[in-house]
Amino acid sequence: MTKTTPQLVLLRQAYHDRVFDWLDQSDDAQSYRTHRMLEVQLPDEFKLVVYRDSDMAIHNGWLFINPWFEFDGASGPARDAVGNLLASLIHDALGRAKLRGCVGYTYRQTHRVYRDRMLVEGDSKLLAYTHWILLVVGNPWYRLWCRIIGKDGA
Repeated sequence: MTKTTPQLVLLRQAYHDRVFDWLDQSDDAQSYRTHRMLEVQLPDEFKLVVYRDSDMAIHNGWLFINPWFEFDGASGPARDAVGNLLASLIHDALGRAKLRGCVGYTYRQTHRVYRDRMLVEGDSKLLAYTHWILLVVGNPWYRLWCRIIGKDGA
């Protein structure tokens, strides 16, 4: 068992506070809502993607998310944690833009952004790659199931 130093605890708390500074639980307590404008730099492969609606914009390799954007956090058996909340937000925003007709990238690229963001946010490689594999394998089946049951946004 490793011993946690007080400095490491303070760094974790500071990071936790920074992550939750832009996030609120929504009224239904099953999703989250941003309460400030977020700007997230995307990988270079998104440089030529252009998209805009009332919730978000993608331009010149940046994702801009407006306040009050609602997202459901990590899907399936994944847990919502500090390390994957921003990854989930980015993944949901890119997926929603794709569903609304945005072109220039694939769902697999959104899954890769999710995995890479989890690594940047400090999650373990095992967890990040497990989530990524489940997204790549499970997402097409999830979308098919949602279409069968008539769920919107699949």
